[in-house]
Amino acid sequence: MQSGKQNWFWREIVHIDLTRGFRYVIILLIIDAALLVVDGVRLAQGVIPAHRGYYYAFLAHAVLLGILVVVLVIYYLTRPSSADAVTRGHAVLLFGFATILLVFCTVSTMIDQAIHGQITVYVIGTMTIAVAMYLPPRVSVPLFTLNHAGFLVAMTFLQPDRATLMSHYVNGTIVMVLAVVITKLMFDSQRRVFQGMSVIQNQQHELERLAIEDSLTGLYNRRYADSRLAEELERSRRYNRPFSIAMADIDHFKRVNDTYSHQVGDEVLRQLAGLLRAAIRTVDVVTRYGGEEFVIIFPETTEGTAHAVCEKMRSSVERHNWHVIADGLAVTISIGVSGSNADDDVAGVMRAADDRLYQAKHAGRNRVAIGS
Repeated sequence: MQSGKQNWFWREIVHIDLTRGFRYVIILLIIDAALLVVDGVRLAQGVIPAHRGYYYAFLAHAVLLGILVVVLVIYYLTRPSSADAVTRGHAVLLFGFATILLVFCTVSTMIDQAIHGQITVYVIGTMTIAVAMYLPPRVSVPLFTLNHAGFLVAMTFLQPDRATLMSHYVNGTIVMVLAVVITKLMFDSQRRVFQGMSVIQNQQHELERLAIEDSLTGLYNRRYADSRLAEELERSRRYNRPFSIAMADIDHFKRVNDTYSHQVGDEVLRQLAGLLRAAIRTVDVVTRYGGEEFVIIFPETTEGTAHAVCEKMRSSVERHNWHVIADGLAVTISIGVSGSNADDDVAGVMRAADDRLYQAKHAGRNRVAIGS
């Protein structure tokens, strides 16, 4: 199997073929068992002529029954729960089953030469596999070609009539070519279906991303922040675990826009987003809540620990070389930190963080404020 989208496509194809193949095995098992019972009864009653071909056909049905049972057991024990669980072993099982079934149809056709002189079983088996399975050309071409080569060689020794032999050559070759063409057409058709599905899924994922991502900074937006805050607060209540949030605001951001331009202000927001993202821990989430305001979510975190992280964040912003954006530019942030209580709701936690942000601003800015 390959990687990326190609890997996804192969897994889906193998999973579909395995699911369908399982049903085909059950159907073939029922049909073959019925044929064995009928042949056994007819043999016992002496209804079938004493011809070696009939006994070989009976033996072939018995062998096929055993193969189908083994395949059924292997599939049941190793069946993947989804396409993501498909492995190389499943692909080998699938293509092995196709090969065995195709070879069996060819062998049965050779046996039938001694009885009826027809290639009906070969035709039905080859076309069934071509229609029923999504085999890639690199598998179907050698599979059908090698099997057909065996068909031609065996037919040469088993069919004494020259005219009948030439007819089987021509008809068998036509069937083989049709099988290769049909298999490729079906495989390409299914690939186009999956490509269309992939495009739709990518578009859906992109829309979902745009719905929760701030286009300027690449951070999560307010919509995501509100949803995540509700989830974390509920988890905090349910498991009685600590949970904190912080509200950060750029000091005198209007002055930055008025003095240096809105383009500089946008670049400040982008670089600040990177600094905030770098300062938080893996479990924390930083969002742009609106304008120059940011909300940081601290799951499983006490107010004191959140304060320490925010202090590191504030310091990194203060020490950042803002002069690369504009000469004389300096940027600082003020942060208010709030831990949750059992009776808090999202609005209450946000209000507490906002109050402490106001305290930080009122105390001179460029600082982190927490509760007393």
